[in-house]
Amino acid sequence: MDVAYASARDRLGRTLCGKYHLEEVLGVGGTAVVFKATHRNGNKVAVKMLHDHLGRSKEVGRRFLREGYLANILEHPGTVRVLDDDADENGVAYLVLELLEGETLEERRVRLGGRLPVDEVLGYMDRLLEVLELAHEKNIVHRDIKPSNIFLTKEGTLKVLDFGIARILDDSGAATATKTGQMIGTPAFMPPEQALSKPKEIDKQTDIWAVGATMFTLLSGELVHVAETTSEHLVKAATVPARSVARVLPGVPANVEALTARALKFEKVDRWATVTEMRQALWKVRLDPGRPIGTSSKPPPGMHKPSSNYPTLVAKRDSEGPRRDSGGLPESGLSLTGERVDAAGRRAVIFSSIAAVLLVASALTFAIYMTVSQKPKSLTRTAAAATAIPVPVTTDTTPVDLSTAPSLPSAPATGVTTASAPPPPAPVPSPSVSTAKPPAQPNVQASPPPVHAPPTPKATPTADLYKPF
Repeated sequence: MDVAYASARDRLGRTLCGKYHLEEVLGVGGTAVVFKATHRNGNKVAVKMLHDHLGRSKEVGRRFLREGYLANILEHPGTVRVLDDDADENGVAYLVLELLEGETLEERRVRLGGRLPVDEVLGYMDRLLEVLELAHEKNIVHRDIKPSNIFLTKEGTLKVLDFGIARILDDSGAATATKTGQMIGTPAFMPPEQALSKPKEIDKQTDIWAVGATMFTLLSGELVHVAETTSEHLVKAATVPARSVARVLPGVPANVEALTARALKFEKVDRWATVTEMRQALWKVRLDPGRPIGTSSKPPPGMHKPSSNYPTLVAKRDSEGPRRDSGGLPESGLSLTGERVDAAGRRAVIFSSIAAVLLVASALTFAIYMTVSQKPKSLTRTAAAATAIPVPVTTDTTPVDLSTAPSLPSAPATGVTTASAPPPPAPVPSPSVSTAKPPAQPNVQASPPPVHAPPTPKATPTADLYKPF
């Protein structure tokens, strides 16, 4: 039996500070154990206590309590409320949390066969990114995003667990807490900068990588890196670029693969710049995971439309093939780039199109006159934001470069036909864009309905299948 678990069981039956009777071990992590408990007034709660060897340190206990309050700072239904805190007779600190009933996404994934449907995963990631969006606005970085730290209640509310190891950043992005020199987090879901234990480089984009790794696991049933030990996970996380989810799950829609791949870029500069930018791109993917990103600016039903300051992401083919560099670019069928065509560009396209039509007409007349038959060349075009019938991207298996970060146009881009003799483009009405920020509470009903049976209610499990340090 694990030493930490055995120690936790020895605490059962005790009453903390004359108030909280410990009844059941719900989970054991790297720094703390979680109990189901009953307050003397009959209220059911969860009690999170530091392990004995850590609880003896007053500094560790102080940080544990302080950082445990971060979820309350967010004031979001997607976090777990801290109801009380104290220390036992030995000075070991504990937090009292709301008791949840449901299951983690890791447990749900395993229960439903190892993988979750694409639409379901995208819905969960949207709500996860909403919580992180608020956290990052307050300079809070979670640092341990993974499927076992995302909880789905029996009512359908998504909760982000374990803000206890979160880091507070100052205005410059530097850490203001958890400066112990000890690596903290889960190796299987660590980006390179975290695996290398570089605290000054751990920031909001560290969470973005972990979101990508979480998507990867929920979709494919596998971890980003194949490793047999914790040490091997650390080495690969620090030195090996993430593999493409399409290699593990060949049928994954190209846009979903591209969304995940960009979050998992080895170099921070190549990832999504913010969780807001990633969430806005995710909204477009949710409209149709198989459609080229940027073919519509309308958010999924029940979701709030993003403001006009996000990039239009265009699915385009790249004739240069895959690019191999230190960024570790995985194979993909898409290049996520921002494209914008101004009014002068549109006029140039119209005039050149008319000229091209006249030229083709002259050529056809000459061909008929000479009685020579000739087959027309096939036309290819870029699938852009306003394309009525997008070019299917799933038929092209040529790997392309995904390193180009999108620009930030003020309005969605207009599609451009790229052929030698294209027809004049039809006028595209400018979509109405709301600048209102989505509310804090996610619309649970609007999330993609699970295709499987609802989860069996149970108490909060916090045991970490990929134990953190």
